[in-house]
Amino acid sequence: TMNADGGDLTAISPFEMFEWEPSVAHDGTILYSRWDYIDRDNMPYMSLWSVNPDGTNPRIVYGNYTRSPHCTFEPRAVPNSNKIVFTASAHHSQTMGSLVLLDPSAGTEGAEPIMRLTPDVAFPEIEGWPRASYASPWPLSERFHLVTWSCEGATHPGPSGWNRWHSVTNALKGMGVYFFDAAGNMELLYRDPQISCVYPLPVMPQPRPPVIPSSVDWSGPQEGRFLLGNVYHGLRNVQRGEVKALRIVAVPPKTHPTMNFPNLGVTRDDPGKCVLGTVPVEADGSAF
Repeated sequence: TMNADGGDLTAISPFEMFEWEPSVAHDGTILYSRWDYIDRDNMPYMSLWSVNPDGTNPRIVYGNYTRSPHCTFEPRAVPNSNKIVFTASAHHSQTMGSLVLLDPSAGTEGAEPIMRLTPDVAFPEIEGWPRASYASPWPLSERFHLVTWSCEGATHPGPSGWNRWHSVTNALKGMGVYFFDAAGNMELLYRDPQISCVYPLPVMPQPRPPVIPSSVDWSGPQEGRFLLGNVYHGLRNVQRGEVKALRIVAVPPKTHPTMNFPNLGVTRDDPGKCVLGTVPVEADGSAF
């Protein structure tokens, strides 16, 4: 966050990997995409999260355990709706793919909360590598959106196509700005002959979201207390009473700009890790 004049730049997330594509939701929280390496797999858990503008209350919105789509990028709240549009994209690829409408009230995982606005375009990587791709949706309603579209998706890296990341595509295949109708229609609004066009937005007044007061006391103790309600929630193959303690692991900041240098730990991960300690789990599955 920062002031309108560029001052008071403040990080609201200490995350050790990547978080980007933020937008302000109707309730004043920040929607963002989170690339999450959490010791279970290095992909495909690039999910959608929300956080208060002061950095408190980070929480999952969609995709913490969902394998398809791989990535939920470019989230934006739909006007006059509780739904969110996002771009279903691929791991280690360009931020483009298929458009999806998410209903958070229907759940946080799987296919039930989502509706594919572009079912003709496969979810990249997990379902294939589509030749055409959508990107940077700006919702006008649940049905109508400003988007960018092109056949530039043909340059997505397949299983052996890593060297094609930086391919220069034909100018005629560059991204163009379109008016998109979820019923299946598109109208070209603008295409530049020399360069791709992305991130369209309407030049019109936007509703001002509510301001969430900060609950952070930066002058006070920089410590936190955490309550876990039920450690067994989601652990289908673990019987109640089996978990005796939780190990608390920290991820120290790594400031070196080069990936995997120096190599840290047995698994040679990008970030290092350290054990802070353990905490007992109570009989009811809670921990503090």
